[in-house]
Amino acid sequence: MANTIAVGALLTAGLRPEFMNVYRTTYKGVFDRLKDIVAMDLTSDKIQEIYGFLNAAPYPARWDRGTNISSSNMGSVQFTVPNYDWGHRIYIHDNDLQDDQTGSAYPMARQLGEHFATLVERIFFQVMQSTTDPNLLPVIPVAADGLGLYSGSARFGVATGNQFTASGTSSVAQVQADIYTIIQTYVNFQDTQSQPLFDPSTIRENGFKLIHGPALTLVMEQAEKAMIIPIGLNTATSNAGVSSVLLASGRGPNIQWENNQRITGSSYYSWLKGLPIEKRGFLRQIRQGFFESLGNWEVSDHTRDTGEIYLQYKTREGYGIAVPYNTIKVI
Repeated sequence: MANTIAVGALLTAGLRPEFMNVYRTTYKGVFDRLKDIVAMDLTSDKIQEIYGFLNAAPYPARWDRGTNISSSNMGSVQFTVPNYDWGHRIYIHDNDLQDDQTGSAYPMARQLGEHFATLVERIFFQVMQSTTDPNLLPVIPVAADGLGLYSGSARFGVATGNQFTASGTSSVAQVQADIYTIIQTYVNFQDTQSQPLFDPSTIRENGFKLIHGPALTLVMEQAEKAMIIPIGLNTATSNAGVSSVLLASGRGPNIQWENNQRITGSSYYSWLKGLPIEKRGFLRQIRQGFFESLGNWEVSDHTRDTGEIYLQYKTREGYGIAVPYNTIKVI
């Protein structure tokens, strides 16, 4: 017997349906949260995709009379992103479907399809935190440079790479100082010719998304919204507080703060917003789009053998890391 929806609690005659949707959720916001920082829905037409790109082109150099013009090498890089099948099936006995007093069993079963909208977010957070999940990616992919999504080793021309240790998370002053370290790190990033990777105006005007977990809710909201920041014990003569540098500088409105329970612990993550697709470090490719299959009396031997109908959903897609200079981790 297959795993089925247990609807015994819904079969009592006269059962009231007001709370039938208590666990039915919507996920419209998932794509809205990620579409500006992830390379979404790249197309795929094979079992895996191989991506390649050239390193930065050389920059001009002075050419003195009587000397040969200078020249430079240009390297290239490739990385591979495999596709995986993602699917699930859910069964319900036809008798239970007919006797369900709330009429909610079938709509709730179809919520399995709605949950596919969370797949990209779940994998995004799996890769971002490098966690093991038997239902998601079997291994965490490496980036095109052979490192992980984050590395504290030399990377992009910065000795600490795109990861650094926090000053602390117990005070607003510490969080704001580390936000400025994030900004400083983006400004210091270099291309493969040791030239600035970003125009500073891109960082200021586009801003970035700052994703943290519930453990940092208070200090992050204070850092985001407080006009005056305490600097110590308030007395009649000292430590009255200072103005929030994020708000005073005008950077505050261009930082998008996200509190997400999928992040555990006190690490938090910055993602530059609004970059072109090829400059976003995390990518999703679609080999076969999401679709629904129905097993019933007309089409399914399983239904005719057991009386159970089923809903099945499937998609085929892959996830990978290109060159992740658009994201920084604070640990």
